[in-house]
Amino acid sequence: MNGCKRFFRFAGLKPAASLIKVKVLLGWVKKIRIIHIPIIAAVVSAEFLSRRGFAGKPSWKAPAPLKYSAGLSIIIPERGSVSMLENCLTALYVSLQEIKEPFEVIVVVNGSPLLDYTQLKDRFAGVCWIHVSKPLGFTEAIGIGLKNAHHDWVYLLNNDMTLTPASLKYVLDWRTPNTFAVASQIFFTGIERPRKETGWTTIRIDDGITTPYHLTPEDRETVRGTLYAGAGSSLFNRHLLKKIIRRRDPYHPFYWEDVDWSIRAWRLGYDVLFCPKSVVFHEHRATISRFYDQDTVDRVFERNRLQFGFYNPLAPRSLKKAIRQIVHLDHETLSEIGNLRNCISILAAALWTYGAPFRDIPWKYLAKKYYSTPYKEIDHRPRMIVITPYVVYPPAHGGAVRTHNLILELSKDFSVILISDEEMLYDHEKSLDYMKRLHSAHLIGGRHESESEARNRISRIRNHSHRILESEAARCISGYQPALVQVEYMELGKLATLNMHKPPMVLILVDVLLNPHDTSSQAEDRFEINLIEQFDQVVVCCKEDAALLKGFRPIVILNGANPGENGYASSTERNAILFAGPFRCETNWVGICIFLEEVYPELVKSIPDVQLIIVGGYGAKQTVEDNDARTRACFNQPGVRVLDYVEDMSSLLNECALTINLHQELRGSSLKLIESVVSGRVCVSTREGARGFLEAGFPSLVVAETIADFLSPIRQLLLDEPYRLSIEKPSVETLQSYSWETCVRPLRERYRVLGSDQDK
Repeated sequence: MNGCKRFFRFAGLKPAASLIKVKVLLGWVKKIRIIHIPIIAAVVSAEFLSRRGFAGKPSWKAPAPLKYSAGLSIIIPERGSVSMLENCLTALYVSLQEIKEPFEVIVVVNGSPLLDYTQLKDRFAGVCWIHVSKPLGFTEAIGIGLKNAHHDWVYLLNNDMTLTPASLKYVLDWRTPNTFAVASQIFFTGIERPRKETGWTTIRIDDGITTPYHLTPEDRETVRGTLYAGAGSSLFNRHLLKKIIRRRDPYHPFYWEDVDWSIRAWRLGYDVLFCPKSVVFHEHRATISRFYDQDTVDRVFERNRLQFGFYNPLAPRSLKKAIRQIVHLDHETLSEIGNLRNCISILAAALWTYGAPFRDIPWKYLAKKYYSTPYKEIDHRPRMIVITPYVVYPPAHGGAVRTHNLILELSKDFSVILISDEEMLYDHEKSLDYMKRLHSAHLIGGRHESESEARNRISRIRNHSHRILESEAARCISGYQPALVQVEYMELGKLATLNMHKPPMVLILVDVLLNPHDTSSQAEDRFEINLIEQFDQVVVCCKEDAALLKGFRPIVILNGANPGENGYASSTERNAILFAGPFRCETNWVGICIFLEEVYPELVKSIPDVQLIIVGGYGAKQTVEDNDARTRACFNQPGVRVLDYVEDMSSLLNECALTINLHQELRGSSLKLIESVVSGRVCVSTREGARGFLEAGFPSLVVAETIADFLSPIRQLLLDEPYRLSIEKPSVETLQSYSWETCVRPLRERYRVLGSDQDK
């Protein structure tokens, strides 16, 4: 009985399948013939291996560095298109004039008389002409060209592609030791039409069925990751391409082979890039349509889509649907994919995938990678990887501001690679300027978290340190070989358990939640401590948190702030109160609601023209609107203004008379408090909110025990302007001691030691 249940689950059916479903199952099972059995057996066996792979841990081996020597080979497959080839070569030689490296051009003429090319051979005397009398498939023609190429990098060019003068120059800039291919941006020639082909690609996976498609570039300069590099207009590393091309071509004569190559390269740990500045123009299907009718082209395309899914399992799929597809294949297609040699190849491909170093690649996030600096322009700073579970750019909350400033200061010594979860919250236009300061940025998603789990620290860590993030972290560590890895937040503490050779790993704790006096949290405390022990260094942001980690010798890196460009500006004649805190943080939302209910109405009675500016982060206004009538009424009081995310807070700080910090429960320390002090604004804070700064002796820090107690000091500060002005201006010592440069200096010194230890 248990065996039957396992079969139904494996076939994509629920164990308690209804009688109707069973009849449907028997209906298409009856259609299976002897000719179907080899391919069905191969697919079932391959799916079994792939599912074991998805369930188990990959090997996570470091990819071998690729050669980066000067020189370029261009390979052009050609069949019976003399005039088109002439246009292609003419544009190619114009583009070659822009590069200052040795080059060679190889044209593989197949299925056409060589005499047809006599005039072209005379005109382009430097071309290496290779002739094969029989028609070749695309992969066969490329393979012959690769055997005759001499340079480490090859640009595969279709004869229906026309290069622009700078096409080759730009892709050559992005050769790196861990890059397999660089794709050019494609435009169609002739009349205006929808851009179904751009060169920048991603994928949809629906029940194991893969659908690659092209994206429209968000700008014309930023180099991005791409699912695959098209074989008609992309640069490839010749040595790796020769290893990746399958000995037996399952995609003969055309389509899907280039997708297969790039998928295999990603799984080996190499990157595939899209360079939008390298532009080519394409006359779509101009060659294929001369030799194949549309029905044949469509049949081959769909056959190869099916083949690609068999050879490259990207996610578990329903065997029921896969077998149904096989049963309904036409005889010609079935004979092509169901022969014994192809079935053996499918099994061999499944075995290769099972043993691939990085088989569990986050495919749909490959286009969310940003590459900022060409390899030849990268300086000799050691690399470091920063991994965070939350959106960083633009810095819209205290944790992001801290991470951003740590990166800015550490970038003086290291070239920084960022891995960040929450890719859906990144806005390309708003984030791009920040990304340009990095070596590269790898954005991913895939975290699933329920409200009940969010309050349990163990579940929270497991949810945030999810499989997709682990896989991307391992791939980047192996590919970039950084001097050290900086992990942000306890939520990612489980990354310390990655089963691979790792450089020194540093855990940045924005807050420490250990509570030795609470017996109910002992299990959570032990879980976190076991993870913290596996890091080489722990960093906290206040002495209070350091006291909770005495045995780990943490470094205290205080929150800092830098004054605005114009320095201190007096709050004379100001009557506005500023509160900044993303509503997505529950303590911010609860605190401002209490303030609006208990304190602000009394302030209005004493100071009718008082104002309250609330910066609640992305979606703040909508959060207010979505609440009940009583809550909305609080925010609709006279003088209250709610703003969403504000990138530059300096203008709002200048506009206000003072700031408020309403945290009632806080570990770590408040970034907005020190920003207020350094900017020359008095901050009225709860005692919990002043954690980390209570002993600093800031005259401009006013502490109240509860939010209800804010009324008296705020009233005094607004009504007694001379007193407020006398305590708000920051001292020179405060500005120097709490600048980000000063605060991060101990961490920079520690990182130099960790980095040098790694070199040894």
